[in-house]
Amino acid sequence: MKNLITVFFLFFLISIFAQETNDKNQTKFGFEVTAKFGSSKLDVKEAVDLNGNFSAGDFLVVYRLNQYSIFKSGITIAEFNSNFTASGETASLKNSYLQIPLKYFYVTSLSNNAINDSTINLLFGLGVNANHLYQSKIETVNTSNSNKNLGWNLGSSFEMGLDFSFSKYMNFGIFYEAMADITRNEKENNNQKLVGTNLIKFSYIINF
Repeated sequence: MKNLITVFFLFFLISIFAQETNDKNQTKFGFEVTAKFGSSKLDVKEAVDLNGNFSAGDFLVVYRLNQYSIFKSGITIAEFNSNFTASGETASLKNSYLQIPLKYFYVTSLSNNAINDSTINLLFGLGVNANHLYQSKIETVNTSNSNKNLGWNLGSSFEMGLDFSFSKYMNFGIFYEAMADITRNEKENNNQKLVGTNLIKFSYIINF
């Protein structure tokens, strides 16, 4: 975790001191909605790891510090779904998460058309997030068991992708995102964490 924090702030400092003095017009806010889906693995202590599907949606406030640096934070609603066999019976697991992410993106311009304000940017992002496992549900053919409020843990993320702006009021993006929990969720005999999460993300930003 210390290495992640060091890299995070190194990127931040580089971007601050590398700016030109005329980037005041680049600073503005936005609101981002995303949809992302892919695969993940649930690392359960003293049990077999479970492979499954991961899907999520972000609702984030976007702050453009300058033309090279973007911060994003808000909430994420996520689900992990997996099937497994217990005592000869097939069961399904659904974990529901509430995440609070903080992300930093470094922006590199690939094209810029000053006439119609259209741009294409390449973004690289690092982030940390607090994860709350607010429900874990296991279902079989005959039974259903649900536990709630199973605690918090910390995670990290890396992103890279393309951001398309065809108007100063709207942006569209497509990204690859990798996520992994740093700490384990250990409340009430629940000892697990998500690892190896790989996602495709589509984003839409309204600027104001």
